[in-house]
Amino acid sequence: MKVFLILIVLLISPLTALEKWKASPLSPGIWRAVPYKEGYYPASVTRVDGDSIEFRIFDVSLPVEEWPFLTVDTSSIKLLQKDSTETLEELIAYLKENHYLVSSNIENAMRQIDRNWFCSDSPYFDGAINVGHKSCISSPHIHALALGISQPNLSKAKKILDVGCGTGYLTAVFASLSPEARVFGMECMPELAECAKETINHFLPQEVSSRISFLVGDGEKGCPEEGPYDIIHVGFMCHNIPEPLLDQLAIGGYLLIPVGHKPYIHDDRCLAGEYYFVKKESSSSFKIINLFGCAFVPSISHPLR
Repeated sequence: MKVFLILIVLLISPLTALEKWKASPLSPGIWRAVPYKEGYYPASVTRVDGDSIEFRIFDVSLPVEEWPFLTVDTSSIKLLQKDSTETLEELIAYLKENHYLVSSNIENAMRQIDRNWFCSDSPYFDGAINVGHKSCISSPHIHALALGISQPNLSKAKKILDVGCGTGYLTAVFASLSPEARVFGMECMPELAECAKETINHFLPQEVSSRISFLVGDGEKGCPEEGPYDIIHVGFMCHNIPEPLLDQLAIGGYLLIPVGHKPYIHDDRCLAGEYYFVKKESSSSFKIINLFGCAFVPSISHPLR
């Protein structure tokens, strides 16, 4: 029999998660499962009007600008649930079943780049896992969403910057999916950057690993020397969208970034905020979309006290 746990971004006890999740008011940024197409899809609350709740549906088969809005009665809303996945195949099946993963090329990349290489402790559990140095590897569903959002730029990308890259998992997947791109993983902790480099050189084929470089520094400042970038992914919570990262985007480039500064009630390691998609439309204009609520470890520029 499968064991069901409430879907949360970080590891906490299932009972505590259930109690807190049920008690959480339906406010903007909260995630739920709502009826869409031929099943239930993850979605984020955008507006509350009595018993009618407006959601943005996470339909990663579409460009993020086209993710639909849907107004749903509270009686149709479900809590997000997941299996206690213990193998890579079980994890991929779960991500597909819950519509976080719909692209065959992303599925293949996530199958070929084994999370176990980068996170030996519960690598296939859909939660954020500690990797030391006050850092963690993000939940698989967050990685799947980030890759799905990036999909229109993946095949044609020439340069990608993954800041707050941790142990390098998503850096490696980006390189696998973008055969023409040089991919830069940036990490503020030298030990993690070195570990990421060793892992990638050991496990990845040379034609992929040769296109990956690791940098040590403050991710909010980026790396202007190597830009501009077609994709910039940020793996930590910023207080605002850093100007240097906007400057380093190529025209048509995507920035995926968590922004916020509120304490996260489920885990005192993290801050709560919103996940933004930014597209650079010209040298001075940007399309900015608030996609969903999220929780990430803080930037080193604004550490937890």
